[in-house]
Amino acid sequence: VFTSLTKVFQMFPAMLSTAWTSYAAGKKFIPRNAFIGLNVPLVYSATDWNDLQPYPGDSGAVPPSAVTAVGAAGQITGTVTIPAAPTGWTITAAGLLAIRDNVPDSGLSLSQCQMFNAEDVAAPFDTPVIAGLAAGDYSVWGYAKYTNHSGNTVYSPTVIDPALETVT
Repeated sequence: VFTSLTKVFQMFPAMLSTAWTSYAAGKKFIPRNAFIGLNVPLVYSATDWNDLQPYPGDSGAVPPSAVTAVGAAGQITGTVTIPAAPTGWTITAAGLLAIRDNVPDSGLSLSQCQMFNAEDVAAPFDTPVIAGLAAGDYSVWGYAKYTNHSGNTVYSPTVIDPALETVT
């Protein structure tokens, strides 16, 4: 599991790299250790990635109230329902993350651990589409992206769509 999580971290999209770097700032751990430490107990005996927590969220960031996704030819389209932003904050995007369905501790290659990302940056911020995906089943999460009262970009906790999505 540790090796697979390390590979997932290495294959993060820029959004997750940035978020985990921010999360670890000023703390006694580095971003990779924080990600692995959070997720080892979650996926230790899992048979897929659905128990993974790609990002636990920044302080005060409200997670989506619902995430649903639909796989199609080469893509996954999501519906991410974001509650009202905290006072003084602005919603700037709804996002989706997806990873190919695999057993987390099965000697996966780097390409099998790649996480994909897309954001809907136009109001009403609710329909991100991840395009260019290979055929297969994917675990999918949604998140909200905000600008907080200090002008910083912050991310909500990720929320899983419990169904595996099939891309054709």
